[in-house]
Amino acid sequence: MGTQPYLLTLITLFAVLTPQHGVSASLNPAELSTRDESKIVQADVLVEASSAQGEQVAQARRDESGKAEALFAIAFQLISLGKIDQALQVAQTIPDESSKDIVLSEIASKLAASGKINQALQLAQQIQEQSTKDVALSGIASKLAASGKINQALQLAQKIKDEYSTGEALSSITGHLALSGKIDQALQVAQTIPDESFKKSTLHGIADYLISSGKIDQAVQLAQTFHDESTKDVALSGIVFKLTSSEKFDPTLALQVAQQIQEKSSKNSALSSIVSLLAALGKIDQALQITQTIPDESSRASMLSSIAQQLLLSGKINPALKLAQTIPAQAEKDSTLHGIVAELASSGKIEQALQLTQQIQAQSYKDSALSRIANRLVSSEKFDQALEVAQQIQDQSSKNLDLVSIVAKLASSGKIDQALQLTQQIQDQSHKDSALRSLAEQLAASGKIEQALQLTQNIKDESAQGATLFNIAQQLAASGKIDQALQLAQDIKDESSKAQVLHSLAQQLAASGKLNQAIQVAQSLPLESSKSSALRSITNELAIRGKIDQALQLAQDIKDESFKALLLRSIAQLLAESGDFDKAIQVTQSLKNKYYQASTLAAIAHELTSTGQTEQASRTLNQALEIVASN
Repeated sequence: MGTQPYLLTLITLFAVLTPQHGVSASLNPAELSTRDESKIVQADVLVEASSAQGEQVAQARRDESGKAEALFAIAFQLISLGKIDQALQVAQTIPDESSKDIVLSEIASKLAASGKINQALQLAQQIQEQSTKDVALSGIASKLAASGKINQALQLAQKIKDEYSTGEALSSITGHLALSGKIDQALQVAQTIPDESFKKSTLHGIADYLISSGKIDQAVQLAQTFHDESTKDVALSGIVFKLTSSEKFDPTLALQVAQQIQEKSSKNSALSSIVSLLAALGKIDQALQITQTIPDESSRASMLSSIAQQLLLSGKINPALKLAQTIPAQAEKDSTLHGIVAELASSGKIEQALQLTQQIQAQSYKDSALSRIANRLVSSEKFDQALEVAQQIQDQSSKNLDLVSIVAKLASSGKIDQALQLTQQIQDQSHKDSALRSLAEQLAASGKIEQALQLTQNIKDESAQGATLFNIAQQLAASGKIDQALQLAQDIKDESSKAQVLHSLAQQLAASGKLNQAIQVAQSLPLESSKSSALRSITNELAIRGKIDQALQLAQDIKDESFKALLLRSIAQLLAESGDFDKAIQVTQSLKNKYYQASTLAAIAHELTSTGQTEQASRTLNQALEIVASN
């Protein structure tokens, strides 16, 4: 595991699970671990008090939060090293009770897993917050059940106050009983679960276990014991679906179970799954026989549609079409005909598809079918015919979307004039802007920058225009025309798009080694947050490429101390990932906040552990503890 995701995960866990005071480095691990530098990643900063006294209070709170975060990280790393006693000592010094409880719960879990149940229970009693204590007790009960100590696990479960945690414990005990073949006892325990949702899911779990073990009769018998009719139906439905997913599918048995379901929609759904599977297996006649026994017209129509779909999937278009004509409900018939039209269009049978479209009554399905045909014609570059079909679409929005698609395809085929002419037929301005954007970007991609820029001026929406200019600037930058891209960025009216362009250009300049120019571009960003983000991007790029000294130099130029600290921590983590632990520790020591130093050292210790250097990891953790304890 890399150091950076590990540290960020701990910080995020700390931020989410504990109440924060002052500044907390609540970072998103996904954003930083993927290094998506187009996103602005910043710490949440407490609004500072205007008075000197207010600032002192705020600073004290920030220090306490930082200390809690650092000790939290150190304790978790000690746990991973197996140094439970030392982790416990550290946990007792965490100033935030909620954070302390989380660590104590984790230690209790580790103790229980190693068979030290009494010690785990004693520790769980030290947890102040009841919900966290209940979670710990539930985990211990589960470990007891796993080791076969069912009675002790049940006794402990009764001491848990929270119903949900009690349910978790009893559900786990039930599962272990079932796995050991003690089904009757498992059912007795399941009935004592206070939370109804847990009870139902546990009973279903036992039924699933019976089914997977091939004990279908026993599973059905179990379902029949459920007092609640809806719960019984759900269990029986689950058995049917399990049977239909089995390699040894027995349609007769599946039908017998399905017929026992009382609620109509559930029964029809179960029967539908049987019909669909029979159809997929090529047993069309058997599927149709079942369908004819369904009294509900809507359900019968749905099943006939399902059979027709299976015929389509196997390439049997004519039998599917013949069956579609027998569907009683028009909505299901239209849906099925739409699917057949799509299949005909994709196989190039355009005329037959168009003829069949006329049989569709619902305009939405008809428009969708025409759209599928038009798109197939566009992909075949039959633009005139595609346009003719698109004009038949009644829904204006759908028609506009297809016209935009045709414009884009014409443009990519180099037929710019024809695409421009078609764009004028688009009535809705937003769709017209989309078409113009496709054209402009295609022109830029083919090197016709001036023509692309002229066309962009016709885009009315400022945001869409800015996004188009952004893409053109990207094309210029990719071709090495950085100066022209920078000049273009200044013409973008939309501030968000302008910031994106400049941010991206700063990254590209840094990646190509043009550090000074990259910094100049970053400094030109209008917002301080965007500026800091761009500088961070440049710093990260340098660090990733191994140019640590340059990255450190740039980090020192950042005025925002919290952002600078974030960068230095990131660099230290990258160094640890690459195995340069001495340099990582050296960078960590440059952090002004001692709690940031300590939590970063804990992350370095984690990386040392993962490479087998446990002694050095221990020394590093001790160093982190000394820093936290220092004045």
